Amino acid sequence: MHPLLILLIGVVTVIGLILVLRLNAFLALIMAAILVSLLAPGAWPAKVARVGEAFGSVAGKIGIVIALAAIIGQCLMESGAADRIVRSLLRVLGESRAAAALLAAGFVLSIPMFFDTVIFLLVPLARSLWRRTRKNYVLYITALAAGAAITHTLVPPTPGPLFGANELKVNLGMMIIMGLVVGAPTAVLGFVGCTAIGRRPRIPPPRSARPAAGR
Repeated sequence: MHPLLILLIGVVTVIGLILVLRLNAFLALIMAAILVSLLAPGAWPAKVARVGEAFGSVAGKIGIVIALAAIIGQCLMESGAADRIVRSLLRVLGESRAAAALLAAGFVLSIPMFFDTVIFLLVPLARSLWRRTRKNYVLYITALAAGAAITHTLVPPTPGPLFGANELKVNLGMMIIMGLVVGAPTAVLGFVGCTAIGRRPRIPPPRSARPAAGR
């Protein structure tokens, strides 16, 4: 079977297991990896074993760094430091530039914290801003997501960039610096795109985010 076809089957399997069957992402990835290994060339007895060997090798190289980053992120959450970073940015930039503050907060916090954790932290703040201003909800959400996504995909110690640096034999410090160098202008361009999206017909937040009737 052609390698690109095997890759496509693996990607479709992961997406299907997560979105359709609502399976845990880790289990979906392991099952897809086993399927891809079974479809790939090689002796049958070694096909499952090599999945375990590859997982163990990657975990041994970058797993400790990811675990420590997760601990740092949790400490930022539990201590209130993450919330203070966000509110300090809002205070410096002002409520009129709240979208830029959310983008910057997402950009900074997504370096030590996982993407979904940053989203859970910032979305309530975006909803609170919408309640006060009654505008720019789409801009707030897209801006914070853009900022978080950029550093999550470019700057270690988040798993993707860390794995890329390890596989390409790139110095980790250089990967962090270049990720920030590339990420900063990308964030500016991303904010321009978010602003354009925010000008489109207004999309209200979910009902759970709106104030109760009579308030």
